[in-house]
Amino acid sequence: MGGGVRLSRNFTLAEMDRHGEAEPHHVEALRALALDVLQPIRERWGSLTVTSGFRSAARNAASGGSPTSQHLLGLAADLVPVQADPIDVWCWIASSAVPFGQVIYEERRRPDGSLARWVHVSSAADGIRGQVLRSPTKGVYLRAR
Repeated sequence: MGGGVRLSRNFTLAEMDRHGEAEPHHVEALRALALDVLQPIRERWGSLTVTSGFRSAARNAASGGSPTSQHLLGLAADLVPVQADPIDVWCWIASSAVPFGQVIYEERRRPDGSLARWVHVSSAADGIRGQVLRSPTKGVYLRAR
């Protein structure tokens, strides 16, 4: 698959599949995620950096991802807003009409002591709908509503 392939107006396959490992069915899932979920977020909040989109099983395991991660199916992305606070974006998604499956505000302490913060969002394609969580520590997920 070509990295220059546009999934939506503002998202490309290259940023959603950084290693070029997605199969055609993953690309279709990524396209639906970009069109239905990510694009409305982008239109409201401006530029978003996708830090993780599709992951192969090997990459997911190497990153410490869950064996049931939606990233494995092309159904999820981790986002860092360029011009907004991730928690504001998380709150907005949770109360919006965006058809998300799961939205998680995540934060982790880096080795240098600084705080990494991002928003995990997925499409509702796998049957999960409207799940809002916070993850203050790896492996800990707290229901927010």
